[in-house]
Amino acid sequence: NQPIRAGRSQAGRQSANQSRAESGCRQSANQSRAESGWQAISQSEQGAGSGCSLGGVGPGPRLAPGRARQGAAPAGPAQEKQALLQPLAWRFPEPPAEEEPRLPPQFELRRPVPADSVSVHCGETSVRVEARRDLLGIGQPVSPEDVTLGGCPATGEDTEAQTLVFESELHGCGSRLTMSADWFSYEFSLLYTPRPLGNSPIVRTREAAVGVECRYQRRHSVSSEGLRPSWVPLVASEASEGKLLFSLRLMTDDWRSARPSSLFLLGELMRLEAAVQQRHHAALSLFVDACVATQTPNANTVPRYAFLGNHGSAWVCLLDGKLTGSSSHFLPRGPRLRFQVEAFRFQQDDRGQVTHLQDIFCQFVFSLLTG
Repeated sequence: NQPIRAGRSQAGRQSANQSRAESGCRQSANQSRAESGWQAISQSEQGAGSGCSLGGVGPGPRLAPGRARQGAAPAGPAQEKQALLQPLAWRFPEPPAEEEPRLPPQFELRRPVPADSVSVHCGETSVRVEARRDLLGIGQPVSPEDVTLGGCPATGEDTEAQTLVFESELHGCGSRLTMSADWFSYEFSLLYTPRPLGNSPIVRTREAAVGVECRYQRRHSVSSEGLRPSWVPLVASEASEGKLLFSLRLMTDDWRSARPSSLFLLGELMRLEAAVQQRHHAALSLFVDACVATQTPNANTVPRYAFLGNHGSAWVCLLDGKLTGSSSHFLPRGPRLRFQVEAFRFQQDDRGQVTHLQDIFCQFVFSLLTG
């Protein structure tokens, strides 16, 4: 029994050695695939190496795994870095040229317009100055604390008329007296000095100064009795008769010229301007008393729409805005009477979204301007 055990022990040792050799060959083969790309290993390399083969332990040439199954194949082409033969001719493109700014063909800077916002009444011993809150005429009311008459603050304020009132003696509020051969005058300065807005360091208006002057004659005829003229004034003796020419026109959106067309889309505003040619007549103030619209050139036909009138009250108003909730309204009074009415059509009119201006008849009144 002992020789048999020794033979078995020797055979076990040979089997263990062969397993270790095969394991080493597999590692060598894996490393060979990574380094040489599945190149064949010659017998001389086997002698210099570990002396093992994948087919078994023994001498002879060996191939890397995969070559024995797939057959021998030529090695792949060798890779090498290509040298730069000539410098690059490409360059970054030049930046585009700056274009000149395109301005509107009829662009004009807005120029300031003098604002008629100060009125003066000179008394025998005092002066009264009234200044609108919109002192600069730009639609922005100024703060009363920023406006003074020669350093004197406003003595009152008319909230309905949006005016500041300044009253002072002729010798007060920094007035200056100047004299000539026939006149003497008291000169004041209405000063506007804007303060920064809130807690910011900015302002949106400039300082302004309005000169105020009260001029008086130095020579007068003084008598204790009232003078009664013995002649009849020329104004009372001369009379003239003439015709007043009234006009009612459609105007463009900017109110600068007459509108060449009477076609409107429903919802557009019809801008109407009324005026009177006064010629040699005394100054007149024009008012509109009533306006009606009809489908025919006859104010008494039916249907008719009275869109402007007093409606039983003492004030004339645009009834269209109250009756239909439209945006019809009067514009602030100026040399001409202007108002705008939202385009409409009669229910029987079937011309769609485009409406022709109806025949409009208005009744005007006027009064003489005084003062």
